[in-house]
Amino acid sequence: MNTRETRRSRRLSSDPKLSMTPMIDVVFLLLVFFVVTIKPIDILAALSISRPAPEDRPPLVEPPPIDLLTIEVHPRGYKVNESWVKFLEMRRKLVHMGRTSTNHGVLIICYMESTHSQLVRVLDLCAEIGHENLSVMTR
Repeated sequence: MNTRETRRSRRLSSDPKLSMTPMIDVVFLLLVFFVVTIKPIDILAALSISRPAPEDRPPLVEPPPIDLLTIEVHPRGYKVNESWVKFLEMRRKLVHMGRTSTNHGVLIICYMESTHSQLVRVLDLCAEIGHENLSVMTR
């Protein structure tokens, strides 16, 4: 074996390996040290918050009441506000509510035994009439 090959083999075998485990341990120790030694008072003291004076606050405005129409979708029909109705009567109530109130909502409660087509029929009716504030719930 000549000298050149010996140097090359020494160089290849003596490549240092960098182990990440001690570095990660040091980072976690520093993190724990800073978390334990920091005081929340120091953080709060450095925050500059300007709050408006109490008289500058606008008065609280109550939102207008929402007219809520509850439609229950059962396997054997529909209930509107706890009374059984046929589909055409439900349509009339939805149209009337859309004309009389601008702030209205429709809660649709669909029972597990009812068919999907019944729910879709009610949703299509609400979309056709123009009701936008819909909530659907299952039981």
